[in-house]
Amino acid sequence: MKYRYKPTAPHVAAEVIALVCLAALIAVPVKFYGGAPDTIPTRFSFAGEPSKYADKSAFFTAFASHIFYFLMFTGYELIVIPKKGTENTAVTAPFCVMLAIAKAEVTAGLALYEYCMLNDAKIPGAVRITLAAALVVTLAAGTVFCNRVLKRGAK
Repeated sequence: MKYRYKPTAPHVAAEVIALVCLAALIAVPVKFYGGAPDTIPTRFSFAGEPSKYADKSAFFTAFASHIFYFLMFTGYELIVIPKKGTENTAVTAPFCVMLAIAKAEVTAGLALYEYCMLNDAKIPGAVRITLAAALVVTLAAGTVFCNRVLKRGAK
């Protein structure tokens, strides 16, 4: 008997959140690239201040790698899980939810990084730290949600 995973409601919700994060990842450069200076920061210190700069054209290398990460997560979900999936939906479904949430979290973090790269002059270091702290709280909430989904699925 061939098994095909059917997405659950939490999985679909997590995928929708991931797509919203992807939209933000794409919208950031569309909105802010034109107004960015010729030299943009590529690395930030723990204080939120830029520590390394590169030419503005280097942004597209980072952007391409960010899209690649999203596609890598999606490819794993679409190709590997249906083939390796077991008939035990209690294991497969929570894992898929966890993977979709991880994809959303990584994509949101990369969108925030892009925003800071393209708006360096307009964002004080303290604001960057606040944005990063908000992202950390979001990541923690996503991790707690994943943990609860996995525990519920294991029962």
